[in-house]
Amino acid sequence: MSYDVRVQPAVESRRQQLVWIDQLLLIAAAVAFCHCLQWMWLRALTQYANLAVDSWFGVYMHPLSPTTITFQGVLYQYQVSCTFVDVWFGLIPLIWLKRQSVLWNVCWLSFWALGLFTFNVARLSLSDILFAHGMPWSIAHNVFSGVCYYLVWRVARAAIAAQS
Repeated sequence: MSYDVRVQPAVESRRQQLVWIDQLLLIAAAVAFCHCLQWMWLRALTQYANLAVDSWFGVYMHPLSPTTITFQGVLYQYQVSCTFVDVWFGLIPLIWLKRQSVLWNVCWLSFWALGLFTFNVARLSLSDILFAHGMPWSIAHNVFSGVCYYLVWRVARAAIAAQS
């Protein structure tokens, strides 16, 4: 029986730790910057798309403004986090590939933006459907959102690994 054991030098692991620390700092800065902006147009677009999909499944929420709705007498407001734009900003340091051109990376980021928007509207609509059928909001929206954030992280990690 033979085992292939590789010992990574401490210098390399230290370098990798610094890369991860740099990425985490960039992620935090990107998300913080994102939340400094209001994203009204994206919040309105997200609400419009979310309500359209909800209506396909017989869930009718009533818009009061481009970013506020009412459902069963309760007001809900679409915030920046409801758009997943903060997720996209947080992914930039992870999915930007230094060995690719700027144009390639802009196209790659655009692909991710479209995919995240679509996934997010599906996430919001599914949570609305679950809530409309009696599931508590904390589970239908909050727990389900946590699962979706995890899924995005897994897909991003797989995409990064595929590009390496």
